[in-house]
Amino acid sequence: ANKVASTGESIYTSDALKDERFSKQKSILELNLKSIMCVPLKSKEKVIGILYLDNSFKSNVFLQSDLYLFELFAGQAAIAIENAKLYENLLALKIYNENVVSRTPIGLIVVDNNLQITIANQTSKEIFKKTGWKEEPTDLSFSQVSLLDLVPSEEKNNWKKICYQVLYTGQPYEEAK
Repeated sequence: ANKVASTGESIYTSDALKDERFSKQKSILELNLKSIMCVPLKSKEKVIGILYLDNSFKSNVFLQSDLYLFELFAGQAAIAIENAKLYENLLALKIYNENVVSRTPIGLIVVDNNLQITIANQTSKEIFKKTGWKEEPTDLSFSQVSLLDLVPSEEKNNWKKICYQVLYTGQPYEEAK
């Protein structure tokens, strides 16, 4: 197991007691180990763990072809472990971002390409309530609401122009001088 972890190379023997690489090792003798397979769990060529399988009852239980299958299984397991780590990191980042958005004292609204609000923090809801939004602050929900629904009708065209300029050019809005 230590050798596999340090080298990243799989080890297989059909009879460890007769295999000169292992026959003198104390653990092999004490446990009467015969068939052994040990493969690395690798992610981007880095060993992140190992899988070990042995049998002390019978020699030749594992074949060379079994090692290939075990290596395939180890590859899939390593991918699953890495995906779980990535998901955990992504979830932590999402929670962090939500906390930043919700606690910032600046009104923050995110819209999609159709100007539908996808994220709005509490500060932005309070700002729109003060400017005449018709609902109570506790009921204020921006889901399925267009940003244009929140601005006075005489301002809609200007806001639409500003938003589309920013959305489609990726540049900050600058008023014409």
